[in-house]
Amino acid sequence: MANLILQPGPTEGQDTFIIDTYGASNYGGDTRLFIGIRNNGRSIDNDRSILRFPLSLPPGAYVLSATLTLFYKSGDTSFAQTAWAYRCPTNWTELGATWYKYDGVNDWPVNGSGGEWDESIASFASAGVTDDLVLDVTQHVSDALANRDGVLNLLLKTAEAVEDRKTYYSSDEATEITKRPKLEIEYQPAGSRVYFGAGGVEDIDFSSPVAFVPDGETTTAIPLNLAPGQRYAVAARRVSAAGVEEHNTHVVTLLQTDEGGALLPAPLPRPFDLAFERLNADTIRLGFSCDAPLGHAEPTEYRVYGDGSTGVMDYETPLATLAEHVAGRREFIVELTVSTLPLQLAARAWSGAQAGPISPVLVIPASPSPDAPTLLPET
Repeated sequence: MANLILQPGPTEGQDTFIIDTYGASNYGGDTRLFIGIRNNGRSIDNDRSILRFPLSLPPGAYVLSATLTLFYKSGDTSFAQTAWAYRCPTNWTELGATWYKYDGVNDWPVNGSGGEWDESIASFASAGVTDDLVLDVTQHVSDALANRDGVLNLLLKTAEAVEDRKTYYSSDEATEITKRPKLEIEYQPAGSRVYFGAGGVEDIDFSSPVAFVPDGETTTAIPLNLAPGQRYAVAARRVSAAGVEEHNTHVVTLLQTDEGGALLPAPLPRPFDLAFERLNADTIRLGFSCDAPLGHAEPTEYRVYGDGSTGVMDYETPLATLAEHVAGRREFIVELTVSTLPLQLAARAWSGAQAGPISPVLVIPASPSPDAPTLLPET
Protein backbone atom coordinates (compact mmCIF):
# COMPACT_ATOMS: atom_id res chain seq x y z
CA MET A 1 0.00 0.00 0.00
CA ALA A 2 1.01 3.61 -0.53
CA ASN A 3 -0.14 6.99 0.78
CA LEU A 4 -0.64 10.39 -0.80
CA ILE A 5 -1.12 13.47 1.40
CA LEU A 6 -2.22 16.76 -0.16
CA GLN A 7 -2.24 19.93 1.97
CA PRO A 8 -1.62 22.78 -0.48
CA GLY A 9 -0.88 26.37 0.48
CA PRO A 10 -2.06 29.71 -0.93
CA THR A 11 -0.48 29.26 -4.37
CA GLU A 12 -1.63 25.71 -5.16
CA GLY A 13 -4.70 25.51 -2.94
CA GLN A 14 -8.15 26.00 -4.45
CA ASP A 15 -10.95 26.66 -1.96
CA THR A 16 -13.41 29.36 -0.97
CA PHE A 17 -16.81 29.82 0.66
CA ILE A 18 -20.01 31.36 -0.66
CA ILE A 19 -22.66 33.12 1.43
CA ASP A 20 -26.19 34.07 0.48
CA THR A 21 -26.38 37.35 2.40
CA TYR A 22 -23.29 38.62 0.54
CA GLY A 23 -24.18 36.91 -2.70
CA ALA A 24 -21.98 39.03 -4.98
CA SER A 25 -18.84 38.78 -2.85
CA ASN A 26 -15.90 36.42 -3.48
CA TYR A 27 -13.78 35.10 -0.62
CA GLY A 28 -11.13 33.16 -2.55
CA GLY A 29 -8.29 34.85 -0.64
CA ASP A 30 -9.82 34.44 2.82
CA THR A 31 -8.02 32.32 5.42
CA ARG A 32 -11.36 30.87 6.59
CA LEU A 33 -13.94 28.42 5.30
CA PHE A 34 -17.50 28.68 6.66
CA ILE A 35 -20.07 25.89 6.59
CA GLY A 36 -23.61 26.12 7.98
CA ILE A 37 -26.30 28.51 9.17
CA ARG A 38 -25.70 31.52 11.46
CA ASN A 39 -28.05 34.11 12.92
CA ASN A 40 -25.97 37.27 13.24
CA GLY A 41 -28.81 39.26 14.78
CA ARG A 42 -29.48 41.13 11.56
CA SER A 43 -29.91 38.28 9.10
CA ILE A 44 -29.67 34.52 8.72
CA ASP A 45 -26.45 33.63 6.88
CA ASN A 46 -26.14 30.43 4.89
CA ASP A 47 -22.52 29.44 4.15
CA ARG A 48 -21.20 26.68 1.88
CA SER A 49 -17.59 25.82 1.06
CA ILE A 50 -16.13 24.52 -2.19
CA LEU A 51 -12.73 22.83 -2.57
CA ARG A 52 -10.73 21.39 -5.44
CA PHE A 53 -7.78 18.95 -5.40
CA PRO A 54 -5.97 17.86 -8.58
CA LEU A 55 -4.96 14.23 -7.95
CA SER A 56 -1.81 12.49 -9.12
CA LEU A 57 -1.76 8.73 -8.53
CA PRO A 58 -0.01 5.98 -10.53
CA PRO A 59 -2.03 4.75 -13.52
CA GLY A 60 -4.45 2.03 -12.47
CA ALA A 61 -4.10 2.73 -8.73
CA TYR A 62 -6.91 1.34 -6.58
CA VAL A 63 -8.14 3.71 -3.86
CA LEU A 64 -8.47 1.96 -0.49
CA SER A 65 -9.51 5.01 1.53
CA ALA A 66 -9.55 8.79 1.32
CA THR A 67 -10.11 11.29 4.13
CA LEU A 68 -10.64 15.04 3.98
CA THR A 69 -9.93 16.97 7.18
CA LEU A 70 -10.97 20.58 7.78
CA PHE A 71 -9.38 22.01 10.93
CA TYR A 72 -11.46 24.02 13.37
CA LYS A 73 -10.60 27.73 13.58
CA SER A 74 -11.59 29.63 16.71
CA GLY A 75 -12.62 33.27 16.93
CA ASP A 76 -16.20 33.02 15.73
CA THR A 77 -19.46 31.72 17.17
CA SER A 78 -19.38 27.95 16.69
CA PHE A 79 -21.92 25.14 16.88
CA ALA A 80 -21.85 21.37 16.62
CA GLN A 81 -22.74 20.33 13.10
CA THR A 82 -23.24 17.52 10.65
CA ALA A 83 -21.78 18.45 7.28
CA TRP A 84 -22.15 16.79 3.89
CA ALA A 85 -19.58 16.52 1.12
CA TYR A 86 -20.99 16.34 -2.43
CA ARG A 87 -19.37 16.18 -5.83
CA CYS A 88 -19.49 19.63 -7.40
CA PRO A 89 -20.07 19.20 -11.15
CA THR A 90 -19.29 22.81 -12.12
CA ASN A 91 -15.78 24.06 -12.91
CA TRP A 92 -15.83 27.06 -10.55
CA THR A 93 -12.90 29.44 -10.06
CA GLU A 94 -11.40 30.29 -6.67
CA LEU A 95 -11.23 34.05 -7.25
CA GLY A 96 -14.52 34.27 -9.11
CA ALA A 97 -17.02 32.04 -7.31
CA THR A 98 -19.84 33.75 -5.41
CA TRP A 99 -23.28 32.69 -4.26
CA TYR A 100 -24.67 33.69 -7.67
CA LYS A 101 -21.73 33.14 -10.06
CA TYR A 102 -19.41 30.16 -10.43
CA ASP A 103 -16.63 32.18 -12.09
CA GLY A 104 -17.58 35.78 -11.32
CA VAL A 105 -19.39 36.10 -14.66
CA ASN A 106 -21.73 33.16 -15.26
CA ASP A 107 -24.60 31.91 -13.11
CA TRP A 108 -24.40 28.49 -11.54
CA PRO A 109 -25.86 26.49 -14.45
CA VAL A 110 -28.46 24.33 -12.70
CA ASN A 111 -29.50 25.98 -9.44
CA GLY A 112 -28.76 29.54 -10.54
CA SER A 113 -27.31 30.32 -7.11
CA GLY A 114 -25.76 28.68 -4.07
CA GLY A 115 -23.46 26.37 -5.97
CA GLU A 116 -24.07 22.96 -7.56
CA TRP A 117 -23.87 19.48 -6.03
CA ASP A 118 -24.44 15.91 -7.14
CA GLU A 119 -26.25 13.99 -4.40
CA SER A 120 -25.40 10.61 -5.98
CA ILE A 121 -21.84 10.98 -4.65
CA ALA A 122 -22.06 12.12 -1.03
CA SER A 123 -20.72 11.51 2.45
CA PHE A 124 -21.26 13.15 5.83
CA ALA A 125 -19.61 13.54 9.23
CA SER A 126 -20.44 15.17 12.54
CA ALA A 127 -18.16 17.52 14.45
CA GLY A 128 -18.48 18.98 17.94
CA VAL A 129 -18.32 22.68 18.72
CA THR A 130 -14.51 22.82 18.64
CA ASP A 131 -13.82 19.63 16.70
CA ASP A 132 -12.21 19.24 13.30
CA LEU A 133 -14.41 17.97 10.48
CA VAL A 134 -13.21 14.60 9.16
CA LEU A 135 -15.01 13.32 6.05
CA ASP A 136 -14.69 9.98 4.27
CA VAL A 137 -14.32 10.94 0.60
CA THR A 138 -13.22 7.56 -0.77
CA GLN A 139 -16.10 7.43 -3.24
CA HIS A 140 -15.42 10.99 -4.38
CA VAL A 141 -11.72 10.32 -5.03
CA SER A 142 -12.40 7.06 -6.89
CA ASP A 143 -14.93 8.87 -9.08
CA ALA A 144 -12.53 11.76 -9.74
CA LEU A 145 -9.79 9.39 -10.89
CA ALA A 146 -12.09 7.26 -13.02
CA ASN A 147 -14.41 9.88 -14.52
CA ARG A 148 -13.21 13.45 -13.87
CA ASP A 149 -9.66 13.53 -15.29
CA GLY A 150 -8.24 13.20 -11.80
CA VAL A 151 -9.81 16.40 -10.43
CA LEU A 152 -11.65 16.22 -7.10
CA ASN A 153 -14.33 18.94 -6.88
CA LEU A 154 -16.33 19.18 -3.64
CA LEU A 155 -19.13 21.29 -2.19
CA LEU A 156 -19.63 21.13 1.60
CA LYS A 157 -22.87 22.14 3.31
CA THR A 158 -25.12 21.21 6.21
CA ALA A 159 -28.82 20.32 6.17
CA GLU A 160 -29.35 24.06 6.80
CA ALA A 161 -32.25 23.50 9.16
CA VAL A 162 -30.76 24.84 12.41
CA GLU A 163 -28.02 27.25 13.46
CA ASP A 164 -24.90 25.13 13.01
CA ARG A 165 -22.17 27.24 11.39
CA LYS A 166 -18.52 26.43 12.05
CA THR A 167 -15.30 28.05 10.89
CA TYR A 168 -12.35 26.14 9.45
CA TYR A 169 -8.93 27.09 8.09
CA SER A 170 -8.57 27.52 4.31
CA SER A 171 -5.51 26.86 2.16
CA ASP A 172 -4.70 30.59 2.34
CA GLU A 173 -3.80 30.28 6.03
CA ALA A 174 -0.22 31.59 6.29
CA THR A 175 0.62 30.94 9.96
CA GLU A 176 -1.02 27.68 11.00
CA ILE A 177 0.18 25.83 7.90
CA THR A 178 -0.57 22.39 9.37
CA LYS A 179 -4.23 23.42 9.71
CA ARG A 180 -4.87 23.91 6.01
CA PRO A 181 -7.40 21.47 4.45
CA LYS A 182 -5.77 18.05 4.19
CA LEU A 183 -6.61 15.19 1.85
CA GLU A 184 -5.11 11.78 2.71
CA ILE A 185 -5.37 8.92 0.23
CA GLU A 186 -4.35 5.33 0.85
CA TYR A 187 -4.09 3.34 -2.36
CA GLN A 188 -2.82 0.10 -3.83
CA PRO A 189 -0.67 0.51 -6.93
CA ALA A 190 -0.46 -2.22 -9.54
CA GLY A 191 2.77 -4.19 -9.41
CA SER A 192 4.24 -7.54 -8.38
CA ARG A 193 4.43 -9.51 -5.16
CA VAL A 194 7.75 -11.22 -4.51
CA TYR A 195 7.93 -14.65 -2.87
CA PHE A 196 10.90 -16.62 -1.56
CA GLY A 197 11.83 -20.16 -0.60
CA ALA A 198 14.89 -22.21 0.34
CA GLY A 199 15.38 -24.97 -2.19
CA GLY A 200 13.68 -25.18 -5.58
CA VAL A 201 10.58 -23.70 -7.14
CA GLU A 202 8.43 -26.21 -5.28
CA ASP A 203 9.68 -24.75 -1.97
CA ILE A 204 8.53 -21.16 -2.59
CA ASP A 205 6.13 -19.94 0.09
CA PHE A 206 3.33 -18.28 -1.87
CA SER A 207 1.38 -17.53 1.32
CA SER A 208 3.78 -14.82 2.55
CA PRO A 209 5.19 -12.26 0.10
CA VAL A 210 8.53 -10.74 1.12
CA ALA A 211 8.11 -7.56 -0.93
CA PHE A 212 5.82 -5.62 -3.25
CA VAL A 213 7.28 -3.85 -6.28
CA PRO A 214 4.99 -1.17 -7.82
CA ASP A 215 4.79 -0.78 -11.57
CA GLY A 216 7.43 1.61 -12.86
CA GLU A 217 10.13 0.58 -10.38
CA THR A 218 12.90 -1.28 -12.19
CA THR A 219 14.91 -2.23 -9.08
CA THR A 220 14.12 -2.95 -5.46
CA ALA A 221 16.07 -4.02 -2.35
CA ILE A 222 14.75 -7.08 -0.52
CA PRO A 223 16.38 -8.19 2.76
CA LEU A 224 16.83 -11.99 2.65
CA ASN A 225 18.49 -14.26 5.20
CA LEU A 226 20.74 -16.47 3.06
CA ALA A 227 22.64 -19.42 4.54
CA PRO A 228 26.01 -20.66 3.17
CA GLY A 229 25.95 -23.38 0.54
CA GLN A 230 22.19 -23.09 -0.01
CA ARG A 231 19.98 -22.84 -3.08
CA TYR A 232 17.01 -20.49 -3.15
CA ALA A 233 14.10 -19.71 -5.45
CA VAL A 234 12.52 -16.27 -5.87
CA ALA A 235 9.25 -15.66 -7.72
CA ALA A 236 7.28 -12.55 -8.66
CA ARG A 237 3.55 -12.62 -9.39
CA ARG A 238 1.65 -9.81 -11.07
CA VAL A 239 -0.98 -8.05 -8.95
CA SER A 240 -3.65 -5.75 -10.34
CA ALA A 241 -4.39 -2.43 -8.66
CA ALA A 242 -7.55 -4.02 -7.24
CA GLY A 243 -5.31 -6.49 -5.40
CA VAL A 244 -6.07 -9.52 -7.60
CA GLU A 245 -3.02 -11.75 -7.98
CA GLU A 246 -2.51 -13.38 -11.37
CA HIS A 247 -1.24 -16.83 -10.46
CA ASN A 248 -0.45 -17.80 -14.05
CA THR A 249 1.86 -14.84 -14.71
CA HIS A 250 5.07 -14.95 -12.73
CA VAL A 251 8.82 -14.80 -13.10
CA VAL A 252 11.14 -17.19 -11.27
CA THR A 253 14.86 -16.97 -10.62
CA LEU A 254 17.22 -19.23 -8.67
CA LEU A 255 19.97 -18.12 -6.27
CA GLN A 256 22.98 -20.04 -4.98
CA THR A 257 25.37 -19.17 -2.14
CA ASP A 258 28.92 -20.44 -1.72
CA GLU A 259 30.32 -21.95 1.48
CA GLY A 260 31.12 -18.48 2.76
CA GLY A 261 27.55 -17.28 2.27
CA ALA A 262 28.34 -15.05 -0.73
CA LEU A 263 25.85 -15.04 -3.56
CA LEU A 264 27.12 -16.81 -6.66
CA PRO A 265 26.29 -15.34 -10.06
CA ALA A 266 23.69 -17.26 -12.03
CA PRO A 267 25.35 -19.35 -14.76
CA LEU A 268 25.19 -18.25 -18.37
CA PRO A 269 23.79 -20.69 -20.93
CA ARG A 270 25.93 -22.63 -23.42
CA PRO A 271 25.40 -22.06 -27.17
CA PHE A 272 24.56 -25.20 -29.15
CA ASP A 273 23.58 -26.49 -32.60
CA LEU A 274 26.46 -24.81 -34.42
CA ALA A 275 26.19 -25.08 -38.21
CA PHE A 276 27.65 -23.30 -41.19
CA GLU A 277 27.03 -22.45 -44.83
CA ARG A 278 29.74 -21.52 -47.29
CA LEU A 279 28.62 -18.43 -49.23
CA ASN A 280 31.74 -18.11 -51.37
CA ALA A 281 35.46 -18.75 -51.20
CA ASP A 282 35.96 -16.01 -48.59
CA THR A 283 32.72 -15.96 -46.58
CA ILE A 284 31.19 -18.37 -44.09
CA ARG A 285 27.72 -17.99 -42.56
CA LEU A 286 27.69 -19.40 -39.02
CA GLY A 287 24.49 -20.23 -37.16
CA PHE A 288 23.91 -21.36 -33.58
CA SER A 289 21.21 -21.48 -30.92
CA CYS A 290 21.08 -20.52 -27.26
CA ASP A 291 18.52 -20.97 -24.52
CA ALA A 292 18.50 -19.28 -21.11
CA PRO A 293 16.45 -21.75 -19.03
CA LEU A 294 15.27 -21.35 -15.43
CA GLY A 295 18.13 -20.49 -13.11
CA HIS A 296 20.41 -19.11 -15.82
CA ALA A 297 21.39 -15.51 -16.35
CA GLU A 298 20.37 -13.80 -19.57
CA PRO A 299 23.37 -12.98 -21.84
CA THR A 300 23.94 -9.47 -23.06
CA GLU A 301 26.11 -10.56 -25.99
CA TYR A 302 27.66 -13.53 -27.81
CA ARG A 303 31.23 -13.80 -29.07
CA VAL A 304 32.49 -16.10 -31.83
CA TYR A 305 36.05 -17.43 -31.66
CA GLY A 306 38.29 -19.29 -34.12
CA ASP A 307 41.69 -20.96 -34.43
CA GLY A 308 42.93 -19.09 -37.51
CA SER A 309 43.83 -22.49 -39.00
CA THR A 310 46.51 -22.95 -36.33
CA GLY A 311 44.64 -25.72 -34.59
CA VAL A 312 44.70 -23.76 -31.29
CA MET A 313 41.52 -21.84 -30.38
CA ASP A 314 42.05 -18.18 -29.57
CA TYR A 315 39.55 -17.24 -26.84
CA GLU A 316 41.06 -13.81 -26.27
CA THR A 317 40.25 -12.16 -29.59
CA PRO A 318 36.72 -12.80 -30.94
CA LEU A 319 36.09 -12.97 -34.68
CA ALA A 320 32.63 -11.45 -34.20
CA THR A 321 30.44 -10.07 -31.41
CA LEU A 322 26.66 -10.14 -31.43
CA ALA A 323 25.69 -7.42 -28.95
CA GLU A 324 22.04 -7.94 -28.12
CA HIS A 325 20.03 -8.83 -25.04
CA VAL A 326 18.69 -12.37 -25.13
CA ALA A 327 15.72 -13.72 -23.19
CA GLY A 328 14.72 -17.33 -23.78
CA ARG A 329 15.74 -19.38 -26.81
CA ARG A 330 17.07 -17.54 -29.83
CA GLU A 331 18.72 -18.40 -33.13
CA PHE A 332 21.77 -16.44 -34.28
CA ILE A 333 23.42 -16.01 -37.66
CA VAL A 334 26.67 -14.18 -38.39
CA GLU A 335 28.78 -13.91 -41.54
CA LEU A 336 32.54 -14.33 -41.20
CA THR A 337 35.32 -13.58 -43.65
CA VAL A 338 37.82 -16.47 -43.78
CA SER A 339 41.22 -16.63 -45.44
CA THR A 340 42.21 -20.26 -45.02
CA LEU A 341 40.53 -23.57 -44.35
CA PRO A 342 40.10 -25.79 -42.45
CA LEU A 343 38.82 -23.62 -39.60
CA GLN A 344 37.52 -24.26 -36.11
CA LEU A 345 34.77 -22.03 -34.61
CA ALA A 346 33.07 -21.78 -31.22
CA ALA A 347 30.62 -19.41 -29.50
CA ARG A 348 30.35 -18.15 -25.95
CA ALA A 349 27.72 -16.14 -24.04
CA TRP A 350 28.75 -13.07 -22.03
CA SER A 351 27.09 -10.78 -19.50
CA GLY A 352 29.37 -7.89 -18.61
CA ALA A 353 32.63 -9.48 -17.40
CA GLN A 354 31.00 -12.85 -16.77
CA ALA A 355 31.66 -15.51 -19.41
CA GLY A 356 29.54 -18.59 -19.98
CA PRO A 357 30.67 -22.07 -21.01
CA ILE A 358 32.16 -22.52 -24.50
CA SER A 359 30.04 -24.22 -27.12
CA PRO A 360 31.18 -27.42 -28.84
CA VAL A 361 33.83 -26.55 -31.45
CA LEU A 362 32.66 -26.63 -35.07
CA VAL A 363 35.22 -27.80 -37.64
CA ILE A 364 34.83 -26.33 -41.13
CA PRO A 365 36.83 -28.51 -43.55
CA ALA A 366 38.81 -27.31 -46.57
CA SER A 367 36.54 -29.20 -48.95
CA PRO A 368 34.08 -26.80 -50.63
CA SER A 369 31.20 -29.27 -50.37
CA PRO A 370 31.32 -31.05 -47.02
CA ASP A 371 28.63 -33.59 -46.34
CA ALA A 372 28.21 -32.26 -42.80
CA PRO A 373 30.10 -30.09 -40.33
CA THR A 374 32.09 -31.80 -37.61
CA LEU A 375 31.65 -31.04 -33.94
CA LEU A 376 34.56 -31.88 -31.69
CA PRO A 377 33.74 -33.57 -28.40
CA GLU A 378 32.62 -31.18 -25.66
CA THR A 379 35.28 -30.27 -23.16
